[in-house]
Amino acid sequence: MIQELIDFISSTIAGGIMGNAAYDGLKKVLGSNFEKLSSFIKNDEKEKFEGALEILLENKTLKAEILALKNGKLVDGSLNKITNSHVDVKLGKSGTMSKSINKVKNSTIKIK
Repeated sequence: MIQELIDFISSTIAGGIMGNAAYDGLKKVLGSNFEKLSSFIKNDEKEKFEGALEILLENKTLKAEILALKNGKLVDGSLNKITNSHVDVKLGKSGTMSKSINKVKNSTIKIK
């Protein structure tokens, strides 16, 4: 699964189309890391790109948001600032998330 996410992120960043939901979503969820990953792709530094991304994907919340983007879901940062939590996100077909659960701590969250 990690390699699928790496391939998705790589192809989405390489495509680089503003207004594309996946591209814009990745830019949002990756935050400041987006530019660094983008520069690795532009400079054909595949090993650096994959190494940095593997470290980032250890964050389960970030991984869940990227997986949602890969599956065509709209992710808007609603899982930001959740700590010490177990998050299970299954939005179903055409699902979206709002900012309704920002700053939730020490909780198990399931979004179906």
